[in-house]
Amino acid sequence: MKHTVLSNTLPLAAAALMTLAATGCGRNSVKVYTVDTNDSPTTVTLPPAPAASTMPATMPNGLPTPDKSGLPTLKYTLPSGWQAKAPSEMRVASFGISANGKQVDVSVIPLGGMAGGDFANVNRWLGQVGQQPITEDELAKLAETIEVAGQPAKLYDLAGTNAGSGNEERIIATILHRDDTAWFFKMIGDSTLVEANKAAFVAFLKSLTFGAPEALTTPTAMDMSQLPPSHPPIAGMNMGGAAMPAPDASTLPKWSVPA
Repeated sequence: MKHTVLSNTLPLAAAALMTLAATGCGRNSVKVYTVDTNDSPTTVTLPPAPAASTMPATMPNGLPTPDKSGLPTLKYTLPSGWQAKAPSEMRVASFGISANGKQVDVSVIPLGGMAGGDFANVNRWLGQVGQQPITEDELAKLAETIEVAGQPAKLYDLAGTNAGSGNEERIIATILHRDDTAWFFKMIGDSTLVEANKAAFVAFLKSLTFGAPEALTTPTAMDMSQLPPSHPPIAGMNMGGAAMPAPDASTLPKWSVPA
């Protein structure tokens, strides 16, 4: 009888000791695992990462940096009192107007495609001057028909208050859709000064003409005399019109291809 009791107790004691040992070893990191009784494996497919070549460069505000290569050149009549400024990463033309301590900025920005559409852009401009957004029906009533480079376009005259400065501000802007490019012509600044230059702005738009894109500069032959005397010859480059000799094989780099 005692042998029977001992035999039944030993497995229980061993199990208890194993439990205590396991608890003592892992008291600082208790982990819970869920075991799936389904034998069929589950495969999770992650979406492929976009190729580096397809990722556009971006500006600080997150918008893609526009590619201005191949754009037509602009010709125009500069209104009196407008000061031409250097173009920027986005602008192909930029002007400043100053009078009595007041400032107005004029910009010309081309963006590919519809660039968000007129409705969204006009509502964005309204927000800049502290105005509430409008409906598409109201957009049609707000637009003035003008001529830009011989093409019909819509002009929007928006006035209000700059939320940041509290100053009276005005935006007069036009969007011209031409050859899958949206051309933004925008004048923004002191309300009175913008209004005073509205006629000049319209005349500027009417004077615009689009010319042929600027031709790419043809690279000239490299002046090999500028290289240091110890520099090895560069195959394929000409040297004053003469073909360069092939490089000495002993000067070429060598490497071992990993298995």
